[in-house]
Amino acid sequence: MNQKGNVWGFFGTRNTGKTHEALELSLDFRVGAYRKNPKRIIVYDHSNNSSYSDINKVIQMEDLQKTLPKDAVVKIQSDDYDKFSYFCSNYVKNAVVIYDDAGSFFGSGAMTKAQKQLLKTPKNNGLELLLQFHYFGGTEVSPDLLKMMNMLVLKETSDDFNDLPNKVQPRKEIGYLLFDIAKENTKRPENQKWTTRYFDKEEYRVGIRNENMVEWLNGKEYFPFAKQKLEFNPK
Repeated sequence: MNQKGNVWGFFGTRNTGKTHEALELSLDFRVGAYRKNPKRIIVYDHSNNSSYSDINKVIQMEDLQKTLPKDAVVKIQSDDYDKFSYFCSNYVKNAVVIYDDAGSFFGSGAMTKAQKQLLKTPKNNGLELLLQFHYFGGTEVSPDLLKMMNMLVLKETSDDFNDLPNKVQPRKEIGYLLFDIAKENTKRPENQKWTTRYFDKEEYRVGIRNENMVEWLNGKEYFPFAKQKLEFNPK
């Protein structure tokens, strides 16, 4: 995890608490070490998701040209994702940006110029980009975007964790995490399949949320097959 900014990939089927986890994570960037300089929270809610109904402040994209208050929690409701990506790249700093249902516009096709520019800005602009997807397979997420994600937040998905697509790297670790999640969910009620695992690809560690914080474990201790740290070199 880079203290300057990160690209987060959230993966999970519906009703696994993916949106709730994204909001919980966004709040982590407003407490503790971030208390003196909290990150603004901006939700790109293009589908008018009821999960964000508690966020009452709806703004226009043009409002992003002005510096939002540090305690801002806002959402933008528009289907022009390229324009939103452009505004985030050029005007937004020190913020958590949540892309709801990102598979709708970050699919397997070639990324647009605005999308590529956005993914290069987190470390320079202090952004935490939280991109939500339902699964790894098919056309849900592009290989290039997967390479750019240095942080993963995993819920149960419909993927076969024994046969993940080649674009998923590191496959062995992510497959094991999905297996571990599915195994723990078997102990939970049908409507509470909320098991979550964080994976820091840069520092090779696994995070488990406990109460209101994420506790991190060294990947060499968590994964039974781990012998050495993997290198993460996005292009």
